[in-house]
Order: sequence, then C-alpha cells, then structure tokens
Amino acid sequence: MKIIQKLLVSSFMVISMSTLIINDIEAQSIDFEIIGSGNNGKKYESIEIIENKYDFEKKWKGIKPSPVIDFNKECVIAIYRGQCSSGGHGIRIKKVYEDRGHITIEMVYRNPGVSCRKTWALTNPFILIRLKNKDLNIEFEKTIEIYECNYN
Repeated sequence: MKIIQKLLVSSFMVISMSTLIINDIEAQSIDFEIIGSGNNGKKYESIEIIENKYDFEKKWKGIKPSPVIDFNKECVIAIYRGQCSSGGHGIRIKKVYEDRGHITIEMVYRNPGVSCRKTWALTNPFILIRLKNKDLNIEFEKTIEIYECNYN
C-alpha cells in the first residue's frame, strides 16, 4: 500500500515525494537562535559555518556585545545574501530539522514587491544563527518570497 501511494503522489507532485520520505523517518525539529542580523554583510552570497571562538570574534566585531557560545556543543551559521539593489530585502529562517544524520536549514530570501516603498541604497542582508548538534552535516534549502506592502 505504501509503495502505491508514493507512486501516485509522485506522478502528481514531485515535491511530495521528499515530504513522504521525511514523514516516514519523522524528521525532528531543532531549536536555533538568531543572534545577529542586518544589512551590512558581504557583497557576495555565501554561507559560513563558524566552529571556533577565534573565527566567531572576527565576524562579530562591531555588531553588539558578543554572546557566549560553547563551541564544544554549538556552532554559528552566518548566511550572507549578497548585495541587493535596494532596501526591503532580508533573510528568514523558516525551519531547522534533523533527518537521516544531517541538519537541514530552510531559509527564505524575502524581496519587496512593486507596491513597497524602498530605499534605493545598496544593502547586503545577513543573519547569524546559533545551532546545537554541530557534529552533523548541514544542508541548506533556499526559497525566494516576494511580499507586498499595504499602506492603507
């Protein structure tokens, strides 16, 4: 019965196949904490996994008082979106979960729609998150979301 259901679902929606597999394994949600964000990140899109105090302090300079990170149990993920042509762009972490021995971080790049007023300054959005279970492989999934603004 399960094999037939998977074949029927996959013939209608390819995305549902991976969802069924995840549900069979029962992926576990992982807690994370956003420890920093802003619009003065790197010019080019990149992701960095920071696993020691020295590298963290180099990245953290000038943001705000540094949080205490136990790098024996935790790591910091720095996600840089790269340069955007206006204000209103951002990064949102949708979900973090463990599945089959690795961690998946689902992130959303948010873009302002045509109805939004925005600054015409270059911005470089970034986000830093604290994450436990640092010994597992980490995968990233990115989606893009366009939001509209209502000024009424």
